[in-house]
Amino acid sequence: MSFSFTICDQNILKQSCCSDPLQSLYKGSAFHNRLYLFCSLILCRSEGDSVVCKDCCVKLLQDEMGEVYKVDPEYHEERQRRKHAIKRMVMAAVLLLVILLIVLGLITFIVWLVLRPIHSPSWEVDDVKVLTINIQSSASRRRLADVESTKNWGITTYLLNADIVVALRACNRNKHMEVIYDRVDIKVAYATAVFGRVMVPAFTQAKSNVTHVGTEVKAMSVPVSFVLANALQSDIQSGSLNFEVYVDVRARVKIGGYKSFGFGRKTMCEVCTTTPTSGRPGQVVTKKCHSHRS
Repeated sequence: MSFSFTICDQNILKQSCCSDPLQSLYKGSAFHNRLYLFCSLILCRSEGDSVVCKDCCVKLLQDEMGEVYKVDPEYHEERQRRKHAIKRMVMAAVLLLVILLIVLGLITFIVWLVLRPIHSPSWEVDDVKVLTINIQSSASRRRLADVESTKNWGITTYLLNADIVVALRACNRNKHMEVIYDRVDIKVAYATAVFGRVMVPAFTQAKSNVTHVGTEVKAMSVPVSFVLANALQSDIQSGSLNFEVYVDVRARVKIGGYKSFGFGRKTMCEVCTTTPTSGRPGQVVTKKCHSHRS
């Protein structure tokens, strides 16, 4: 089929191009725009005045496409304003969040610097006196040396009895802070096996103060293994005893009327004493303490 027109009729042009079956599929797309222009230029060919008709059709198509795809300046400006407003709101929210985080971090850091004890309170063992210590068998209450000869280790329970006096020293070297001790837990162990424990009542330590705490740790018929009983009996006979003293405290610092959050402090002292004799308790020979925050 061939078409030829001597004039550019807008209605005929629209009717001819709209008859294209692809227009409904690609309407509004860039492909449809090109197809619409190509189809119209072919339909506008004429034998006598092809150049004039072609120019006319091109102008007509440009006018039609400009009406369809022309953007309203006011709508465009409003859309751009909304975009910029949203961007500014998002940036302001992010900036505000960053500022809040920085301020909160600075406040936390300043509070930590103010409330943190410059010198952590320390605990040490001043003295240890072993009043009594012995190992007995629950089967016949005989001495361990007599029980060993029976070779009935599997059916015999060994019991530890001890009476030990522990003297501790708590140091608070802070000049502007008091220390509140909510819990002071003292344990005595042999070969890391705890056989005695005592809790010291809570107390408050003044600024720049050294407090001496004395307590008595008793072990009454504490079951122990044969290996531990045999090792302790050997130490008793040799005249030298090795103990571990554990001090576990939970404390707070006080500045004026403000009390900080609690913090922990653990101390472990290795103590070597002599064996107690009749009328004379065991005395400290050497001691070594280690402490750290918990």
